[in-house]
Amino acid sequence: MGAIRNIRWIDLKPGATLSHPQLEGRMMKGQKGYVLVVRVPFSGSSVAGVWQRLTGRVRRWRQLAWERQQLAAMSDDMLKDIGMSRADVAQETERRFWDDPLKK
Repeated sequence: MGAIRNIRWIDLKPGATLSHPQLEGRMMKGQKGYVLVVRVPFSGSSVAGVWQRLTGRVRRWRQLAWERQQLAAMSDDMLKDIGMSRADVAQETERRFWDDPLKK
């Protein structure tokens, strides 16, 4: 969902004016306004949307737990192949299940 915050256009009519926002900076010659479309999160939420986000988050937490278990089960040679040490694995497996490094 987009929201129009400001409008900029070139008006060739003599005497046309548009008040200029203070924080906008310098305008180009003949430029009178601009259009800026910004994504605004939908404030209303349906039960289905909330349920979908919740199940998606729980699914991601389970995926993280599984990946950390697999990482802990790897041999030292396998860890060396992917550039990790036992200390890296210990640090990763001690993280909380909701601590997502990729913020998915």
